[in-house]
Amino acid sequence: MKLEIFLDLIALMVFSVGGEANIQVHKPAILHGSVSLTYSPSQKMETVKLITWKYKNGERISILDTTEKPYFLYPSQFRDRLVIADNLFTLTIKDLTMADSGVYNIEITDINGRLQSSSFTVTVYEPITNASIRTEVKENTTDRCNVTLHCSAPSYTSAFSYTWKYKHRDTGYRMYNNMSSIQISVPRDHQDMELLCIVHNPADQKNVSVRVQEMCNFPDNSSLPRRHLSIIFISLIVIVILVIISIIYIWRKYKIPVVKEKNNREMNYIEVTTTRPREDNQIIQLDNEQYMGMPATRKVKVETVYTTLQHPPPKPT
Repeated sequence: MKLEIFLDLIALMVFSVGGEANIQVHKPAILHGSVSLTYSPSQKMETVKLITWKYKNGERISILDTTEKPYFLYPSQFRDRLVIADNLFTLTIKDLTMADSGVYNIEITDINGRLQSSSFTVTVYEPITNASIRTEVKENTTDRCNVTLHCSAPSYTSAFSYTWKYKHRDTGYRMYNNMSSIQISVPRDHQDMELLCIVHNPADQKNVSVRVQEMCNFPDNSSLPRRHLSIIFISLIVIVILVIISIIYIWRKYKIPVVKEKNNREMNYIEVTTTRPREDNQIIQLDNEQYMGMPATRKVKVETVYTTLQHPPPKPT
Protein backbone atom coordinates (compact mmCIF):
# COMPACT_ATOMS: atom_id res chain seq x y z
CA MET A 1 0.00 0.00 0.00
CA LYS A 2 1.43 3.31 -1.11
CA LEU A 3 0.77 6.24 1.12
CA GLU A 4 1.71 9.79 0.21
CA ILE A 5 2.24 11.87 3.30
CA PHE A 6 2.08 15.56 2.53
CA LEU A 7 3.44 17.46 5.48
CA ASP A 8 2.56 21.07 4.77
CA LEU A 9 4.67 22.59 7.54
CA ILE A 10 4.91 26.34 7.42
CA ALA A 11 8.45 26.94 8.60
CA LEU A 12 8.96 30.59 7.93
CA MET A 13 6.89 33.56 6.86
CA VAL A 14 8.54 36.95 6.39
CA PHE A 15 6.68 40.08 5.44
CA SER A 16 8.56 43.03 3.93
CA VAL A 17 7.61 46.59 3.20
CA GLY A 18 6.62 45.67 -0.35
CA GLY A 19 4.25 43.04 0.96
CA GLU A 20 6.49 40.05 0.12
CA ALA A 21 5.86 36.73 1.90
CA ASN A 22 8.06 33.64 1.76
CA ILE A 23 6.46 30.35 2.74
CA GLN A 24 8.46 27.12 2.93
CA VAL A 25 6.65 23.80 2.56
CA HIS A 26 8.17 20.30 2.75
CA LYS A 27 6.83 17.75 0.27
CA PRO A 28 7.86 14.08 0.42
CA ALA A 29 7.34 12.10 -2.77
CA ILE A 30 7.77 8.55 -4.05
CA LEU A 31 10.16 7.53 -6.80
CA HIS A 32 8.32 7.16 -10.16
CA GLY A 33 5.29 8.80 -8.57
CA SER A 34 4.13 12.40 -8.82
CA VAL A 35 4.06 15.50 -6.64
CA SER A 36 1.82 18.57 -6.79
CA LEU A 37 2.98 21.99 -5.59
CA THR A 38 0.11 24.41 -4.92
CA TYR A 39 0.27 28.01 -3.79
CA SER A 40 -2.66 30.20 -2.66
CA PRO A 41 -1.90 33.92 -2.93
CA SER A 42 -3.09 36.25 -0.20
CA GLN A 43 -6.18 38.38 -0.63
CA LYS A 44 -4.07 41.55 -0.49
CA MET A 45 -2.82 40.93 -3.95
CA GLU A 46 -4.54 42.61 -6.87
CA THR A 47 -4.64 41.20 -10.37
CA VAL A 48 -1.67 38.93 -10.96
CA LYS A 49 0.76 40.28 -13.50
CA LEU A 50 3.57 37.71 -13.47
CA ILE A 51 4.03 34.14 -12.20
CA THR A 52 7.41 32.41 -12.28
CA TRP A 53 8.35 28.86 -11.22
CA LYS A 54 11.99 28.12 -10.51
CA TYR A 55 13.95 25.06 -9.39
CA LYS A 56 17.19 24.88 -7.45
CA ASN A 57 19.32 21.85 -6.79
CA GLY A 58 22.75 23.38 -6.82
CA GLU A 59 21.97 25.64 -9.78
CA ARG A 60 18.80 27.73 -9.94
CA ILE A 61 16.85 27.43 -13.19
CA SER A 62 13.53 28.80 -14.41
CA ILE A 63 10.82 26.32 -15.30
CA LEU A 64 8.10 28.65 -16.64
CA ASP A 65 6.72 32.15 -16.40
CA THR A 66 3.88 34.23 -17.81
CA THR A 67 6.02 36.73 -19.65
CA GLU A 68 4.47 35.49 -22.87
CA LYS A 69 0.87 34.53 -23.28
CA PRO A 70 -0.36 32.08 -22.19
CA TYR A 71 2.99 31.25 -20.57
CA PHE A 72 6.58 30.45 -21.42
CA LEU A 73 8.02 27.00 -20.64
CA TYR A 74 11.79 26.81 -20.34
CA PRO A 75 13.66 23.79 -21.67
CA SER A 76 14.67 21.70 -18.63
CA GLN A 77 14.63 18.23 -17.20
CA PHE A 78 10.92 18.68 -16.40
CA ARG A 79 9.67 19.73 -19.85
CA ASP A 80 7.79 16.54 -20.77
CA ARG A 81 6.72 15.77 -17.21
CA LEU A 82 4.89 18.90 -16.12
CA VAL A 83 1.17 19.28 -15.59
CA ILE A 84 0.23 22.93 -15.04
CA ALA A 85 -3.13 24.17 -13.81
CA ASP A 86 -4.92 26.90 -15.72
CA ASN A 87 -4.14 29.54 -13.10
CA LEU A 88 -0.48 28.41 -12.90
CA PHE A 89 -0.68 28.30 -9.09
CA THR A 90 -0.35 24.48 -9.08
CA LEU A 91 2.60 22.68 -10.60
CA THR A 92 2.55 18.86 -10.89
CA ILE A 93 5.65 16.81 -11.75
CA LYS A 94 5.15 13.24 -12.99
CA ASP A 95 7.45 10.19 -13.13
CA LEU A 96 9.74 11.50 -10.42
CA THR A 97 13.41 10.59 -10.33
CA MET A 98 15.84 10.89 -7.44
CA ALA A 99 17.35 13.92 -9.23
CA ASP A 100 14.04 15.79 -8.87
CA SER A 101 14.69 16.33 -5.16
CA GLY A 102 15.34 19.99 -4.46
CA VAL A 103 13.76 23.38 -3.76
CA TYR A 104 10.98 24.74 -6.01
CA ASN A 105 10.05 28.42 -5.83
CA ILE A 106 7.02 30.31 -7.09
CA GLU A 107 7.09 34.12 -7.33
CA ILE A 108 3.89 36.08 -7.93
CA THR A 109 3.77 39.78 -8.76
CA ASP A 110 0.55 41.79 -9.04
CA ILE A 111 -0.11 44.88 -11.09
CA ASN A 112 0.90 47.10 -8.17
CA GLY A 113 4.35 45.53 -7.95
CA ARG A 114 3.50 43.58 -4.81
CA LEU A 115 5.48 40.31 -4.63
CA GLN A 116 4.70 37.04 -2.88
CA SER A 117 6.75 33.86 -3.01
CA SER A 118 6.72 30.35 -1.65
CA SER A 119 9.29 27.55 -1.46
CA PHE A 120 8.60 23.83 -1.71
CA THR A 121 11.29 21.42 -0.59
CA VAL A 122 10.69 18.15 -2.44
CA THR A 123 12.42 14.97 -1.30
CA VAL A 124 12.00 11.87 -3.46
CA TYR A 125 12.02 8.60 -1.52
CA GLU A 126 12.33 5.04 -2.70
CA PRO A 127 9.08 3.05 -2.34
CA ILE A 128 9.07 0.26 0.23
CA THR A 129 8.61 -3.27 -1.09
CA ASN A 130 8.94 -6.81 0.26
CA ALA A 131 9.17 -6.00 3.94
CA SER A 132 9.94 -9.14 5.96
CA ILE A 133 10.66 -10.39 9.47
CA ARG A 134 13.46 -12.87 10.22
CA THR A 135 13.34 -14.69 13.56
CA GLU A 136 16.10 -16.27 15.67
CA VAL A 137 14.91 -18.38 18.58
CA LYS A 138 17.59 -18.12 21.29
CA GLU A 139 15.99 -20.34 23.93
CA ASN A 140 12.72 -22.23 24.06
CA THR A 141 11.73 -23.61 27.47
CA THR A 142 8.49 -25.08 28.77
CA ASP A 143 7.15 -21.73 29.98
CA ARG A 144 9.03 -19.01 28.04
CA CYS A 145 10.38 -18.31 24.56
CA ASN A 146 13.31 -15.94 23.98
CA VAL A 147 13.58 -14.78 20.38
CA THR A 148 15.22 -12.04 18.31
CA LEU A 149 13.31 -10.49 15.42
CA HIS A 150 14.88 -8.62 12.50
CA CYS A 151 12.67 -6.42 10.31
CA SER A 152 14.00 -5.29 6.93
CA ALA A 153 13.18 -4.25 3.39
CA PRO A 154 15.43 -4.07 0.32
CA SER A 155 16.80 -0.59 -0.28
CA TYR A 156 19.32 0.99 -2.64
CA THR A 157 18.97 4.71 -2.03
CA SER A 158 16.64 5.44 0.89
CA ALA A 159 17.01 4.93 4.60
CA PHE A 160 13.93 3.47 6.24
CA SER A 161 12.60 3.81 9.77
CA TYR A 162 11.08 0.98 11.78
CA THR A 163 8.26 0.87 14.32
CA TRP A 164 7.28 -2.24 16.30
CA LYS A 165 3.84 -2.77 17.79
CA TYR A 166 2.25 -5.71 19.55
CA LYS A 167 -1.28 -6.97 20.12
CA HIS A 168 -2.44 -9.60 22.63
CA ARG A 169 -5.84 -11.20 22.18
CA ASP A 170 -8.55 -8.59 21.57
CA THR A 171 -6.52 -5.56 22.62
CA GLY A 172 -5.41 -2.94 20.10
CA TYR A 173 -1.85 -2.50 18.88
CA ARG A 174 0.53 -0.90 21.35
CA MET A 175 3.87 0.74 20.70
CA TYR A 176 6.87 -1.48 21.43
CA ASN A 177 10.13 -0.24 19.90
CA ASN A 178 11.59 1.87 17.08
CA MET A 179 14.53 -0.30 16.02
CA SER A 180 15.01 -2.68 13.11
CA SER A 181 15.82 -5.58 15.49
CA ILE A 182 14.25 -6.40 18.84
CA GLN A 183 14.65 -9.09 21.50
CA ILE A 184 11.59 -10.38 23.31
CA SER A 185 10.87 -12.93 26.02
CA VAL A 186 7.35 -14.29 25.58
CA PRO A 187 5.58 -16.31 28.31
CA ARG A 188 3.72 -19.49 27.43
CA ASP A 189 0.26 -17.93 27.86
CA HIS A 190 1.03 -15.28 25.18
CA GLN A 191 1.17 -17.65 22.20
CA ASP A 192 -1.59 -15.72 20.45
CA MET A 193 0.35 -12.44 20.65
CA GLU A 194 1.00 -10.73 17.31
CA LEU A 195 4.00 -8.49 16.57
CA LEU A 196 3.72 -5.87 13.84
CA CYS A 197 6.68 -4.20 12.12
CA ILE A 198 6.06 -0.98 10.20
CA VAL A 199 8.77 -0.05 7.68
CA HIS A 200 8.33 3.56 6.65
CA ASN A 201 9.81 6.72 5.28
CA PRO A 202 8.11 10.12 4.95
CA ALA A 203 6.46 9.06 1.67
CA ASP A 204 5.63 5.38 2.03
CA GLN A 205 5.19 2.55 4.51
CA LYS A 206 4.68 -1.22 4.59
CA ASN A 207 3.49 -3.52 7.37
CA VAL A 208 4.49 -7.10 8.14
CA SER A 209 3.46 -9.17 11.15
CA VAL A 210 4.29 -12.47 12.87
CA ARG A 211 2.59 -14.47 15.63
CA VAL A 212 4.37 -15.97 18.61
CA GLN A 213 2.91 -19.44 17.97
CA GLU A 214 4.51 -19.40 14.49
CA MET A 215 8.04 -19.02 15.82
CA CYS A 216 7.93 -20.58 19.31
CA ASN A 217 7.16 -24.27 19.76
CA PHE A 218 6.46 -24.75 23.44
CA PRO A 219 6.86 -28.40 24.64
CA ASP A 220 3.66 -30.25 25.55
CA ASN A 221 3.44 -30.49 29.34
CA SER A 222 1.37 -33.70 29.17
CA SER A 223 4.24 -35.60 27.61
CA LEU A 224 6.79 -34.52 30.20
CA PRO A 225 6.08 -37.21 32.91
CA ARG A 226 6.15 -40.03 30.38
CA ARG A 227 9.36 -38.72 28.92
CA HIS A 228 10.94 -38.46 32.35
CA LEU A 229 9.91 -42.04 33.19
CA SER A 230 11.44 -43.29 29.97
CA ILE A 231 14.69 -41.54 30.74
CA ILE A 232 14.76 -42.94 34.30
CA PHE A 233 14.00 -46.48 33.10
CA ILE A 234 16.74 -46.40 30.47
CA SER A 235 19.19 -45.01 33.03
CA LEU A 236 18.43 -47.83 35.48
CA ILE A 237 18.97 -50.45 32.78
CA VAL A 238 22.33 -48.95 31.91
CA ILE A 239 23.37 -48.86 35.57
CA VAL A 240 22.40 -52.52 36.12
CA ILE A 241 24.35 -53.62 33.04
CA LEU A 242 27.41 -51.69 34.19
CA VAL A 243 27.22 -53.25 37.68
CA ILE A 244 26.99 -56.79 36.23
CA ILE A 245 29.92 -56.17 33.92
CA SER A 246 31.98 -54.80 36.83
CA ILE A 247 31.23 -57.84 39.02
CA ILE A 248 32.20 -60.27 36.27
CA TYR A 249 35.41 -58.37 35.61
CA ILE A 250 36.43 -58.31 39.29
CA TRP A 251 35.57 -61.99 39.76
CA ARG A 252 37.68 -63.05 36.79
CA LYS A 253 40.60 -60.90 37.79
CA TYR A 254 40.79 -61.79 41.49
CA LYS A 255 39.23 -65.29 41.74
CA ILE A 256 41.03 -67.99 43.95
CA PRO A 257 41.05 -71.47 42.46
CA VAL A 258 39.09 -73.96 44.57
CA VAL A 259 39.94 -77.67 44.52
CA LYS A 260 37.11 -80.03 45.16
CA GLU A 261 37.97 -83.35 46.85
CA LYS A 262 35.86 -86.31 46.14
CA ASN A 263 34.61 -87.73 49.40
CA ASN A 264 33.49 -90.91 47.79
CA ARG A 265 36.38 -93.18 47.21
CA GLU A 266 35.93 -95.63 44.41
CA MET A 267 36.91 -99.25 45.07
CA ASN A 268 38.75 -100.69 42.08
CA TYR A 269 39.99 -104.15 41.78
CA ILE A 270 41.77 -106.43 39.25
CA GLU A 271 41.84 -110.14 38.92
CA VAL A 272 45.29 -111.70 38.66
CA THR A 273 45.58 -115.26 37.30
CA THR A 274 48.84 -117.21 37.45
CA THR A 275 49.62 -120.40 35.52
CA ARG A 276 52.60 -122.62 36.18
CA PRO A 277 53.34 -125.75 33.97
CA ARG A 278 53.88 -129.16 35.53
CA GLU A 279 57.25 -130.87 35.12
CA ASP A 280 56.12 -134.42 34.86
CA ASN A 281 54.02 -136.07 32.32
CA GLN A 282 50.81 -137.19 33.86
CA ILE A 283 47.35 -137.65 32.94
CA ILE A 284 45.15 -134.76 33.81
CA GLN A 285 41.52 -135.05 33.53
CA LEU A 286 40.11 -131.94 31.99
CA ASP A 287 36.45 -131.72 31.40
CA ASN A 288 36.23 -135.57 31.65
CA GLU A 289 38.64 -136.09 28.77
CA GLN A 290 42.14 -137.71 29.03
CA TYR A 291 45.17 -136.61 27.07
CA MET A 292 48.28 -138.76 26.95
CA GLY A 293 51.87 -137.72 26.53
CA MET A 294 51.23 -133.95 26.83
CA PRO A 295 52.64 -131.89 29.52
CA ALA A 296 49.92 -131.04 31.86
CA THR A 297 49.46 -127.63 33.30
CA ARG A 298 48.94 -127.17 36.92
CA LYS A 299 45.62 -126.40 38.24
CA VAL A 300 44.89 -122.77 37.69
CA LYS A 301 44.90 -120.77 40.83
CA VAL A 302 42.99 -117.54 40.75
CA GLU A 303 43.81 -114.87 43.23
CA THR A 304 42.04 -111.57 43.51
CA VAL A 305 43.89 -108.54 44.85
CA TYR A 306 41.94 -105.54 46.05
CA THR A 307 43.36 -102.06 46.45
CA THR A 308 42.08 -98.49 46.74
CA LEU A 309 43.02 -95.91 44.06
CA GLN A 310 43.02 -92.22 44.84
CA HIS A 311 43.52 -89.13 42.72
CA PRO A 312 46.83 -87.39 43.34
CA PRO A 313 46.58 -84.13 45.30
CA PRO A 314 46.42 -80.97 43.13
CA LYS A 315 49.56 -79.06 42.58
CA PRO A 316 49.63 -75.62 44.12
CA THR A 317 49.40 -72.75 41.64
